[in-house]
Amino acid sequence: MYGNKNTLLALETKLPKYHYSNEEVIEQVKKWLCTQDEAFINKAVRIFKGSGITKRHSIAPIEVLFSKRTLKESNELYMQEAIRLGEVALMGALEKACLQPKDIDIIITTSCTGFMIPSFDAYVVNKLDMKSDIKRIPITEIGCAAGVSAWILAHDFIKAYPESKVAIISLEFPSNTIQVDNYSWDNIVSTAIFADGVSCSIWGNSDKPGLKVVDTQMYHVKNTTGVIGYDLHDGGFVMRLQKEITNVIAENFKEIIIPFLKKNHLQITDIDKYLVHPGGIKIIEMIELLMREIKKDVSESREIMQKYGNLSSATIGFILENYLQTKTSINDNVLALGFGPGFMAHSILLKEFR
Repeated sequence: MYGNKNTLLALETKLPKYHYSNEEVIEQVKKWLCTQDEAFINKAVRIFKGSGITKRHSIAPIEVLFSKRTLKESNELYMQEAIRLGEVALMGALEKACLQPKDIDIIITTSCTGFMIPSFDAYVVNKLDMKSDIKRIPITEIGCAAGVSAWILAHDFIKAYPESKVAIISLEFPSNTIQVDNYSWDNIVSTAIFADGVSCSIWGNSDKPGLKVVDTQMYHVKNTTGVIGYDLHDGGFVMRLQKEITNVIAENFKEIIIPFLKKNHLQITDIDKYLVHPGGIKIIEMIELLMREIKKDVSESREIMQKYGNLSSATIGFILENYLQTKTSINDNVLALGFGPGFMAHSILLKEFR
């Protein structure tokens, strides 16, 4: 029997059906910005070309995403697809875990790219006829970090309720928040790096081999609330991105990681695999430089960013799936790290037991 029992029982990822190459997106961007001067358009195109992303998935055709819509219209699309894809992702994870919907005791959902009350998990619970005393925990307003945050909260719940099975659905549709009347560089950059996706995981205590939780940490960097966030305007969600975000991560990276690992009798070089939310190309390049100092890499993070873009809170699930599908070693020490508005860094230390 293993000392650590909280185990990843299943992991499922889903992508919306619409997808476009970077070249197709750039052509649409040129149409969008056609009223701007040539220098402005050229700079915007350079941002998209420099994003390092080859393809993006979305919940609507590209011409719809770049059309002028009301907040009501875009949010209705969010609601429809959140319920549909949330159900599909959870069913896929349940099948992999050999579980039934009524086996789930707690459902945690993360999403910051739309708004609905009740949250989409209520509809999923109804559609799958899940148990009436299920604990529903919808998480919003912590952005990209929420994927790791939900894993941390699941671990806390499982410690409190050892027999529980926890399902987590991280679901984000940033493409649905494009503001076509907003020509700020924040809006253009966010349009260039974000895309849509869903990840779903199931966790529970198990004596069987697998990837198990060792420890967790939530870290808050004080006085940094302005570096990243969403502002709600009449037309919808408007991304706020400050250049300082890269410096904030770089300045705090070792302080976030080293004491946490030391508490678990590990050094920074003892981690076999770092799974880091990539943010954007500048952030991933900065993290790669930090990793080279200790002869490590974040290849899974870069690959997911390149293949799918930044999927906000859903991204870390895709990165973990990539690691599990491609790893060549066993008994790895794994550190997953997510960043989000606040500014915060949430970490979960995992260990593979065989």
